Amino acid sequence: MDAVRTQRFLVLTHDAYRPGLAARAAALASGELPPLPDYETRD
Repeated sequence: MDAVRTQRFLVLTHDAYRPGLAARAAALASGELPPLPDYETRD
């Protein structure tokens, strides 16, 4: 609800997502294809 109240566009559910998101945004901003996410399953 805090994100709605503060009008944030993107709500990250875990802090570990932040670096990957930043790398994808930087690649897109520089005209490159972003790296694929690591879909490896973890136990």
